[in-house]
Order: sequence, then structure tokens, then C-alpha cells
Amino acid sequence: MLLALAIAAVAGCGSAPVGPTPSSTPTQPAAVANRAVLPSCGVENAGQLGPWNETGRTCFWSAYQQHHPAEFISTRPTTEGDPITTIFRVLPTGSVEIFMDLTQDKFSSPADRIWKRFTCRTLSAIPNDSPSTDFGPDETCVASPVS
Repeated sequence: MLLALAIAAVAGCGSAPVGPTPSSTPTQPAAVANRAVLPSCGVENAGQLGPWNETGRTCFWSAYQQHHPAEFISTRPTTEGDPITTIFRVLPTGSVEIFMDLTQDKFSSPADRIWKRFTCRTLSAIPNDSPSTDFGPDETCVASPVS
């Protein structure tokens, strides 16, 4: 029964666009707050070692591989425990956009406590102990601050 529910959830993920999902901070740059609505694969709030939103990660990675628009939001802590929220987006063109909220990283220099935007042609699969794929920016990504 659980397997059937998981398959149904993955098969239906991203089928209906929803509004942008809020990130971890109430103040977002306009580029983040007003980003185009994409089908949502969900949100996860994980520790350094999980638990992961397996269904959301599978949904997003599948959308990425098939070049289907999708969004997935992950909040994970730094080593010191400060939350870093990352908004992964597969755009209608098949390219990838990533917004990263570094504003709450108290152990970074004040100049580094910013929002960053990565524009990428591809993503990298990151080996991990989770059954679902972990992913992140790769060498095709270009980072810039978001104002």
C-alpha cells in the first residue's frame, strides 16, 4: 500500500502549478519573491544527514532528466546549524536556476550573507546514502548575487 502511494505521489508530482513556495526568510529579493510559478515537487527541511523528502527529490530529478519545468525547495543546516535554503528550478527551456539563501549563515562573513543565483545548463548528481538522488550545481553554473 505504501509503495502504491509513493508511486502515485511521484507520478502526480508537479502536475499542477502552485505559487512560489516561501523560503526560510520573510524578506526575499524581488527576483525570488516574484519568480515564475512552476509545478512544485515539494519542500524539505532536513538535518545534515536527513531525513530527506524522497518523493520530492525523485520528482525533481525526474523532471530535470525529462526537461520538464519543476521546483523543489530544500533547507539544510550548515555545520554550525544555521539554515541554508536552496530553491532548485528546472525552467521551461530545460536550463536550471538555483536560488540560495545564505542570509542566515551567522558564521560566514557579513559580505557573504546574501542570496545567490546560479544559472546552469546541467546539474550534478551527488553520491549519498539516501535512496533518492541528491543534486547540486556543477561546472556549467554561473553564480551571481541576487539584489
